[in-house]
Amino acid sequence: MTAEHPSCVYFISDAHLGKSDPATEQRKSDYLMEFFREVSQQGNYLFIVGDLFDFWFEWRWVIPKENFPVLAQLKSLVDCGIQVHYLAGNHDFHLSGFLEKEIGIVVHSDELDITLDDTRFFIYHGDGLLSRDRGYRVLKKIIRHPWSVALYRLLHPDLGIIIAKLASHLSRDHLSVKYSEVDEEENEAFAWRQLQSVYDIVILGHSHNPKYKEFDEGIYINLGDWMEKFTYAVWDGNTLNLRQWPDNKVD
Repeated sequence: MTAEHPSCVYFISDAHLGKSDPATEQRKSDYLMEFFREVSQQGNYLFIVGDLFDFWFEWRWVIPKENFPVLAQLKSLVDCGIQVHYLAGNHDFHLSGFLEKEIGIVVHSDELDITLDDTRFFIYHGDGLLSRDRGYRVLKKIIRHPWSVALYRLLHPDLGIIIAKLASHLSRDHLSVKYSEVDEEENEAFAWRQLQSVYDIVILGHSHNPKYKEFDEGIYINLGDWMEKFTYAVWDGNTLNLRQWPDNKVD
């Protein structure tokens, strides 16, 4: 995929909206709305690299009402000409067309290969990359299988959301306890291999650990999160910066 002449491109991941206590949720939401306003004023593209919500599943007629303000703001971004891309994360259990048809977002179920200003990007949420994630890779295929989705849709949404939030909580606790420097080294090695091939920049999320690293072959960034660190990345057509809201550079 090639995008011509973007002047300002934003990248964000792992907000997990709906997860935290009310005070933290309010802070996350307020910061996110401010961030979206900046994107609307300065950006051409917004890439959401997974797990915007702590749980996302699309029933045929229902979406969680707590997500409406953010969805409305994303719709506003699209309406004013911002091209919004969404890459599925491990908390995005099922995307079946709502974000595309009703909001106008471009949805990617896995990694994205895109060229911006003659610079080739590899963008991926990052779940399942680690050598210890073999079991998760199998589970991911099961969860996203059409039969699993069909069975889950038989649940009343109120019950389905409760179950999904419990599963999200357990998944996040596993990540926070188990993630280590060895895992980060694996992510860096994965990024380096992509840079050795055809890519100039690799962007990941998932680990909630912001990272900026320059190799001889190109740049690797992990976006961190929008829960505690409020980190994001900006590409201006020539350089890529890792920043922390409200706009304090962390690279």
